[in-house]
Amino acid sequence: IIGGVIGARFLHVIDFWDEVYQDDFLSVFSVWSGGIAIYGAILGGFVGGSLYIMIRNSDWFLTLWEKVFPFMGEAHRANLPSIGRLADISAPALLVAMAIGRIGDVINGEHFAKISELPWAVIYTHPDSPGVNRPPTHPAVAYELIFDLLLLAAIWPLRNRMRPNGMFFALYLATYSIGRFFLSFMREEFNKYIWEWNEAQVVAILVLLVTVPLLVWKAQLIRPQ
Repeated sequence: IIGGVIGARFLHVIDFWDEVYQDDFLSVFSVWSGGIAIYGAILGGFVGGSLYIMIRNSDWFLTLWEKVFPFMGEAHRANLPSIGRLADISAPALLVAMAIGRIGDVINGEHFAKISELPWAVIYTHPDSPGVNRPPTHPAVAYELIFDLLLLAAIWPLRNRMRPNGMFFALYLATYSIGRFFLSFMREEFNKYIWEWNEAQVVAILVLLVTVPLLVWKAQLIRPQ
């Protein structure tokens, strides 16, 4: 969780460094004021979980624990999964969490989207909504909410069938990145980078450049037991 929060904030700060944080560095730490990036949360959580698994059962950590907390008795190694297995377990939970987060975005009117004349275009009228007084727009975050749930249903049957460990997480990252890349074209973002892509699209392509070759090279599908 800590790694996810740090990663989410870190990537957001990078994205808005010139506009906001360069001249007000202390606001970097004002997480309660808003400003996170979902890819930073995913990757930061992965790094944090990996570090915990690597450190928790290391000899130096166990020795340090006994020295700092001698009253706790002898330190024992924890029965932890591998990094890949932990990542696989977390993938469905991440999609559920992301969907729940998008429900909040839909209610609040977060993340501006492009103007639309479609029958399901949305208008926010509550004075506290970031989207108040804007013309009808695509419910882009609702699209992503639906996509997250459909993706969860699509990959769920494969959760125990992909080998080696970590490949199911790689599949989740790859498929989510494809969806996020195209859905982002419906959103209005403040910052544009290469080929007018926004931050999420750039990261999505970088993720695909890693996960797709990894899946082609390593992934194996076993029969359901």
